[in-house]
Amino acid sequence: MGDASGPMAESLRLGGTEGALVFSVFSGSPADTAGILPGDFITSMEREFIKSSSDLLFDIGDLKPGRNVRLRLIRHGKPVELQVETGDIIVGVNGRRVASLLEFYRTLNTGPGPQVAFEINRRGSRRRLTLEKNGRER
Repeated sequence: MGDASGPMAESLRLGGTEGALVFSVFSGSPADTAGILPGDFITSMEREFIKSSSDLLFDIGDLKPGRNVRLRLIRHGKPVELQVETGDIIVGVNGRRVASLLEFYRTLNTGPGPQVAFEINRRGSRRRLTLEKNGRER
């Protein structure tokens, strides 16, 4: 997910640059289940306008997983409204808050040693999970 530049917004017929552009959707994720597609441009969540992808990620991070939320988006130049059930949300990596996929990847390998510590929002409570960098739970 990211932001749309002026030329990109024009070519995708988004009607502006304030919102969050979906670059990819993981199979089986809440976004996939709700029908969100790559290229969708999310403009509001629960009637609150989204100015940037960071805004959307912060807003989602404050929600309880399992909650249904209404998203408004632009798809192929036309408005679409979808309901999405929120899932687990990674809000921190190695003791640092992350608000975007880019921050997540940048922070992923910053910790010392062979482990990565995740802070997850699960059903409204914060959980910690430590994994070995080789993928095993610790």
